[in-house]
Amino acid sequence: MPKPTQILFVNSTSEIGGADIDLLLICSHLQRDRYEPKVVLPHAGPLCGEFSSRGIPLIYLDPAPLKRFITAAQILSYPWRVGRAAWALFRLIRQEQVDIVHVNTAVLPAAGLAARLAGVKCVWHIREIEILQRSIVIGALLRWCIWACADRIIAISEAVGKGLGAPARDTLQVIYHCLDTTHFYPGAINQAVRREFKIPAKAKVIGYIGRISPIKGLGYLITALGLIRRQYPETYLLLVGPVLGYQRHLEELHRLVEDQNLTEWVIFSEERQDIPEILRAVDVVVLPTVIPEGLGKVLLEGLACGKPVIATNQGGPLEILRDCAAARLVPPRDSTAIAQALQYFWELPPARQQELSQEGYELVKQQHSMSKMIENLEEVYNSLLSS
Repeated sequence: MPKPTQILFVNSTSEIGGADIDLLLICSHLQRDRYEPKVVLPHAGPLCGEFSSRGIPLIYLDPAPLKRFITAAQILSYPWRVGRAAWALFRLIRQEQVDIVHVNTAVLPAAGLAARLAGVKCVWHIREIEILQRSIVIGALLRWCIWACADRIIAISEAVGKGLGAPARDTLQVIYHCLDTTHFYPGAINQAVRREFKIPAKAKVIGYIGRISPIKGLGYLITALGLIRRQYPETYLLLVGPVLGYQRHLEELHRLVEDQNLTEWVIFSEERQDIPEILRAVDVVVLPTVIPEGLGKVLLEGLACGKPVIATNQGGPLEILRDCAAARLVPPRDSTAIAQALQYFWELPPARQQELSQEGYELVKQQHSMSKMIENLEEVYNSLLSS
């Protein structure tokens, strides 16, 4: 029996985000008799137990992800960090006899360089738009590194692929996020979660799940809550997600809530691992990003749980939700449009609401299934190995 292909996945965080959960699902569903995954993480984190329980080896090593620079010292030291990380990954690739390096995010130049130095195939999974647009210099450097090091580039949407530029076209393939519908599926309103957050059983609940950061447009969502409460006074907003360095922004959001007299109606929660149950406790999912989102996996999770979704009309959400009746697309930075979209869904007859719930679930099941994504990925691996 031939030896399984050794795939080294390199991830930039050890947190629970869309890319991290996607990586866990990929490693869990690859055919283990043909592919043997190992995962590099910066340190231990919330998902490590999930990887270990599935028999997926973890290696803790700083891969020098490109993050926000706060001080000049961080900027000046970054090239040295990249060099050190590339050398450590190069040695790891040789030691583990890796066949393919799968870089799980755009911000890991050291992983691509290590794969190129070691002479192994490199798959670079691009999930972001914002990081490539944030700075002309940083965007150009990351694109150059991706072009130079990747044998195959995977983009999670056409919108992400366009941001990589013309040199990426020959090696680019779009593979959408998948979703495990054994966990995300429609169900009755989860009253246990509502009781935990002291939300009345019959209240309307707007849900946001994701990082608490300025690019997510949460200030506009809070203002929209104030507007929609004029028609639906018993409406709550549940914000669930990690702060990850944006403590000042979190404080600004709390001040906005107080200024608009919404303290009783806005609930902030730390990161949770029971996301399907959180989604089944809300009535609608909103992703009000002010910049183009790569895809917006939480929108798929919301649809799979039978919830209507609202997102800004840019980036990946525009692409995947354009023909979805259970979704409304609104302009960025427009609280009034968010409130109008909420009103649209809540004024639909109950029978139509139930139809939309099923339509959203079926869309995810047909277009974003686990089997479809794994099949596409394995085709990428096989084509690289055969070449």
